[in-house]
Amino acid sequence: MSPQMAEKFMAAATHCIKETGAPEECLKQTLPWKMPQNELTEKFLYCLGQTTKLAKSDGHYIPEKVMRLVAESDMKEDIEKTMMECNALEGENAPFKMSEKLLEKSKAAGDKCIKEVGAPSDFMEHLFPWNYPKNELNEKTLFCFVTTLGLANQDGIFSGEKVLSVFTSSDKIEEIKKAFADCNEMRGSNPQETAFIISECFFDKAPIRLTM
Repeated sequence: MSPQMAEKFMAAATHCIKETGAPEECLKQTLPWKMPQNELTEKFLYCLGQTTKLAKSDGHYIPEKVMRLVAESDMKEDIEKTMMECNALEGENAPFKMSEKLLEKSKAAGDKCIKEVGAPSDFMEHLFPWNYPKNELNEKTLFCFVTTLGLANQDGIFSGEKVLSVFTSSDKIEEIKKAFADCNEMRGSNPQETAFIISECFFDKAPIRLTM
């Protein structure tokens, strides 16, 4: 890896440690690979792929961008073959792309909440798939977003009919229903926190990753 690329990579890794709460050892474990699999390291690597723009929102890497990192290697053909084989793998939470209609409504709701709540301009990139740390601003932003879309009421409790209609075409709909039913019983200390912990629970338990 070139010194310039290494510098960008380390900056992205440092950002993702702060963003996800992953341990600082991740900086040393990523290259060479010594990374254990757990929820924090998965979130860290997802953030790293998004921040460096080496991966798509569904978690799969973009081959041409990855191969630029090893363009001068005399083993690049073998690396490319391995890259393509591994990139075809799927984790337990399969990507589920939202409909164009929902995406359009989500973008409009996102723009509204950026203006009204002061949400970061890129907050939707962290919502789908879920990589959204719990803090007061994120709770207010999410509450604004889901109530604007009509997915949740003013108490922060979600509508089963409206949420599950998003996933009717999924072959995992029964598992999604169970995850939703379990999580929608949760309550926080206020409506904003309620909406947040229900969402966090759902995206943790449901066997899908909602992507834009």
